[in-house]
Amino acid sequence: MKDKCENNRIDSVCDSLSRESIELIDFDEVKSLLQQYQLSRKDMERTQTELDYIKNEYRSRIYGMLKAVMACRHNAENAEILTSLSTELGEIESAALVKLYRRVTAKFRSCFPGSFKYLTPLSTVNRKENWEEFKI
Repeated sequence: MKDKCENNRIDSVCDSLSRESIELIDFDEVKSLLQQYQLSRKDMERTQTELDYIKNEYRSRIYGMLKAVMACRHNAENAEILTSLSTELGEIESAALVKLYRRVTAKFRSCFPGSFKYLTPLSTVNRKENWEEFKI
């Protein structure tokens, strides 16, 4: 609601300026609007900096995992993803980056599966015969 009121105020000032009706302009209101805009601008810049940091971190992680996956299984899709990541950070949408991260993480885990085998004590039966007991 507040944004809509501010937009109406801005539209009113712009309309008065375009009609060259300077006598209708409330300069105190213009000053107030400009100060609010300045504060909003600082908030937007801070938010953009944080978003860029997070996007860059995601991109770096995806890039690292893809390089490892390509060392195991080279395919054209992975090379294409790497190429798409080399574009300007602002051109990559956050939602697409998160979705890509999930896909690449799944690929990475399929190439490098983790093992939770040692959360329980090792079995003493058939340990010598079963080589998987020694797999980490």
